[in-house]
Amino acid sequence: MECAHNFAYAEEEDEDLGMDLFGGEEEKKQVSKPSDSKMHVRSSSIEMLPNPQQKARSHPQRCQVDTNVVEINLNCLQQDFQLATGEPMFCSTCSCVFNSFSHYVRQEQNIVWTCEFCGTINNLQIEDEEIPTVAELTYVVESAGEVAEARHGTDDNSAIIFCIDISGSMCVSKAVSGNLNLKTNKQQELMKLAGLDEQEQHMPGERRDITYVSRLECVQGAIESQLKELKHGASNRRVGIVTFNGEVRVIGDGRADEVIAGDRLYSYDNISKAFEGRFESLMGRRVGETAEELIAKVYQLEEGGPTALGPALLASIILAAQGGAGSKVIICTDGLANVGLGSLELGLEETSEAFYAELGRFASEKGISVSLISIEGEECKLERLSTITELTNGDILRVQPEHISEEFANILSDNVIATHVSLTVILHKALYFRNEDAADLSWNKSRLNKKIGNATASSSVTFSYGLKQNAILLREGIDKNKLKEVPMQSIIRYSSLNGMKCVRSITRIQPVTFDLNQARQDAKFDILARAGTRQAAKMAMDGRFEAAKEHAQLWKEKLQEQVVNEEQEMELNALEADLMEINEGVENQKQLERDMGIAFEEDIDVAELKNERRKNYGDDFTSKFKGLFKKKKRNN
Repeated sequence: MECAHNFAYAEEEDEDLGMDLFGGEEEKKQVSKPSDSKMHVRSSSIEMLPNPQQKARSHPQRCQVDTNVVEINLNCLQQDFQLATGEPMFCSTCSCVFNSFSHYVRQEQNIVWTCEFCGTINNLQIEDEEIPTVAELTYVVESAGEVAEARHGTDDNSAIIFCIDISGSMCVSKAVSGNLNLKTNKQQELMKLAGLDEQEQHMPGERRDITYVSRLECVQGAIESQLKELKHGASNRRVGIVTFNGEVRVIGDGRADEVIAGDRLYSYDNISKAFEGRFESLMGRRVGETAEELIAKVYQLEEGGPTALGPALLASIILAAQGGAGSKVIICTDGLANVGLGSLELGLEETSEAFYAELGRFASEKGISVSLISIEGEECKLERLSTITELTNGDILRVQPEHISEEFANILSDNVIATHVSLTVILHKALYFRNEDAADLSWNKSRLNKKIGNATASSSVTFSYGLKQNAILLREGIDKNKLKEVPMQSIIRYSSLNGMKCVRSITRIQPVTFDLNQARQDAKFDILARAGTRQAAKMAMDGRFEAAKEHAQLWKEKLQEQVVNEEQEMELNALEADLMEINEGVENQKQLERDMGIAFEEDIDVAELKNERRKNYGDDFTSKFKGLFKKKKRNN
């Protein structure tokens, strides 16, 4: 858990108005405002005060940006950890974990702990050796043997399923610079059949340094590259191939040739039962042994027919689930699912979205990540498919065909390190979370709960916080001027890849300052930049386009005020590039809506706006903003 600044900057915030823009709150009483709309500037935030003569809004349009930002990197779950003795002890009021910063007194066999977060007095039955002595502890409820195995690591033999679209549209070709040495080249094959010499088949003025490649050829080359990498770098993994067009074909590790077609494409039970309990026969061999055979099978694939994406995805997940936690399914498609379960043809979207959500929940429960690569050129209704990638913490990407190999590599390199991950973050009762969904908040907005699902080494969560209103502090008996430091704690519940259930507690004490200049010293710009990008992207995904643009601009201005060195300048430049993408993506989507003859008022309920607007999100919008929301650390 890393803070963007060395100090918590404490200034009273207009909490009730500030939260509405970012995810909805219970209805508030209307507050009287000055007669003229104006910009009011404070040292901790910039707010827009609306004209009271304008239409009343259930969610006032007020933007705030906050440099009180904390980031939790979930790669801590794979790092060396200190095991705690006993079980975690929780405060009876705020549910924080008894920790090394806690103040207590021993009374005979019990200790009396006055909670540093809420002030509650707790009586704990705890032995001296169970009292935490470090800020980070992992509690494991398993046998000593399993703990030892986890600490020494296990051999990665999880499964990877490449689920490949071979429908008719995959034959579409494009010109790519350079003379590529492809194992399959449709243009050359046609010329040979016609008895023509390829070298003589150029029109006057036509470039001779380009190659026409089909979408399927790009996928074939990308999978060959990844199979070779896996053969040498992860030879114990099980890798399988599933293809789909008007039917689903399971090639598995190269030995199988199972086909699902006709009415069976519409039966969840039929497809599930066809592959349950058959992992060893279909996927039993390791990629170190099967790579060359699979490459040969991949290059035998030919395009044709419609797109049974849903049934293929179901078959892939059923197989991957038998490979164990940490397995991956990577779908590569270029068109709309239009056959069998999950068809996204007009009128079937709602039912099919529920199907993909059900698959996502099943995959998440089994510790499987599902990623989707969409090839640019056709619309796939990615927004409807995105539920499954969100539930499994997979990626959703839209790429040019020639870049597929790079994206395969990125997905495969980001391994799942823990499953069933949930995160609870607790702040001192004087503080509250900002820019978070109301459904995720409790204990007077000082406790945040998030379900993560699968965590990878690059997974991280950022959040911002502020000081509660003076009236609230007074009710709690808190004099903000006497606040010298505030505690923060993250509690991560997760299962390791070998099935151990663990609780990791991380506690930090943050000094408090009322001096903005002091708060800004030694700012970690990378954390601030990611927070700004993620918050603006979330607003856009929630349908609050204008708020996203305004918020992005305010983040840019806030960070520009703090730049003092070249490294921070680089992070600011990266943020500005992200914010340009946000503005461009929002404007493109608004133009798409205008072309469709629809318009939205952004002053309606957040959930209602999101549900209505997302039905029309284009694939570029979906892939762009979901990628920005999962913004990862920049490689320098």
